[in-house]
Amino acid sequence: AYPYDGEEPFVVNCCPDVVFTGNQDAFATRTIEGPNDHRVTLISVPKFNTTNTCVLMNLKTLKCQTMCFSANSTPLEEESSHETKKQHAFL
Repeated sequence: AYPYDGEEPFVVNCCPDVVFTGNQDAFATRTIEGPNDHRVTLISVPKFNTTNTCVLMNLKTLKCQTMCFSANSTPLEEESSHETKKQHAFL
């Protein structure tokens, strides 16, 4: 495809460590096995305009946690998932 000759820039030729998608209804994460026992972390990032939530990922461990920006919430809540924690920032 123009302007690339012989190589498509939007084709991923290797297995990534992390794949994320934004504008989702809720936060979710899980790890799957890729080729050659390669582990891939999948992350669903929620819509910020409706959830006031962003996702933080530790680049060393690939563990995720959410941070909620709200005027009416408790300082720290833990979710039921063993891999996630929810933090609240007060405005």
